[in-house]
Amino acid sequence: MDKVRASMEGLRSDLRNELNVMGMKIDKLADVLNARLEANDREFRAEIGTMRAEIGTMKAELFAKLEGSRYDMIKYFIGMIVSVSALSAVAIRYFVV
Repeated sequence: MDKVRASMEGLRSDLRNELNVMGMKIDKLADVLNARLEANDREFRAEIGTMRAEIGTMKAELFAKLEGSRYDMIKYFIGMIVSVSALSAVAIRYFVV
């Protein structure tokens, strides 16, 4: 009976040691995975920052184009008004005189 108890205690001790080793391996794997996740997180955050900068640049360019188009429209509108006024003046002069 003592041999069985001694054998059981030995098996329990081996099992505890095996569990401790497995626990350490799991901790190491968790640390490696956490490091990889943190590296990926930093990489993605850097990409997001770059994309935000690009979007800001594109936004500024579009607003500049819009502003330029606005001034072109105003210029063409004023030109049209001047042309219509000139034609009206000619028509009035032609028909009145």
